[in-house]
Parts: sequence; C-alpha cells; structure tokens
Amino acid sequence: LLHTDDREAEAQARARLLEGDVPMARAQLRCKAADGRFIATRASISMLRSGKGDEPRRMVWVIEDITERKRAEAELRESYRRLEEAVARSTEMTLRAEAANMAKSDFLANMSHEIRTPMNGVLGMTELLLRSPLTTQQRRVAETVRRSGESLLTVINDVLDFSRIEAGKLDLQNAE
Repeated sequence: LLHTDDREAEAQARARLLEGDVPMARAQLRCKAADGRFIATRASISMLRSGKGDEPRRMVWVIEDITERKRAEAELRESYRRLEEAVARSTEMTLRAEAANMAKSDFLANMSHEIRTPMNGVLGMTELLLRSPLTTQQRRVAETVRRSGESLLTVINDVLDFSRIEAGKLDLQNAE
C-alpha cells in the first residue's frame, strides 16, 4: 500500500520506534487508496509494549489523508509566487514611470529655458522698437507683439516652474 519512494522514510520511523528513541513517530507518506491512486497521508505510528521488560508487542498506525491540505499548500505557494512576480513587475513599472517622469521634467525645463531666451530677445527688440518714432498702426502692431510675447513668456515661466517642482529643483525665497 506504500509508495516505493516512501519505503525508506517509513522504515526509519519504524526503526526509531523499535529502538525506543521516540514514543511516537510521524512521517508523510504516499499510500494507495481504495481506487488505486496514491494519496498524501500523515502517518502517526505508536508502539504498544508489554508490561514485562517493555518488549514491543504491536504497532498502532493512524493514517490521515492530507491530500486536500497538500493541494491547498501547493495553491498557496503558486499564489505567493504569482504575487511576488506581480510585485516585481509593479516595482519595475514604477521605476520606469519615475524615470520617464524625470526625463519629461528635464525636457520641459530645458525646452522652457531654450524658448524663454529668444522670447526675451523678441521682447527686448520690441521694447526698443516701441521707443522709436512709429506710425499709429505700427505702434499698435508693436504693442500687440509685446503683449503677446509677455503672455507667452508667462506661460513659458509657468511651465518652467512646474517642471522644476516636479524635478524637485524649485528654490523658494521668502518675499516680504
């Protein structure tokens, strides 16, 4: 009734009992069920001894079917393995997202700076233009260019400030 691979474990448990090392031995064994398939069991083996000289008289075996427990343990191990994989994937995705976010912030900071510099040049030249003698229409056009440039510069500065905040590079100053 015992699976051939488990015979050694059973023999060792029985030997410990016969030598008197332990009052009860336990072993997980595969035993053949009534339908012919092998099931996981936990065997508890006790030795009944005689009153005279404590000679071994009988062995008492209690065999418990633990097939369902073994199946549940295997499912739990598989669930844990899948959970560890999911955590690893999540960690990797988080690191990638953080790297992409930092790259985006750096890009925005660089682009905002690259756009702001020539925009300041445009505004400076527009200011010089407005100080020169212009016709009414030319002055109106130059004022529109200046207001549009200042609005665009405000947007660029806001983007630059936002990217600095995201990158953790914004310096705050106390304004009184």
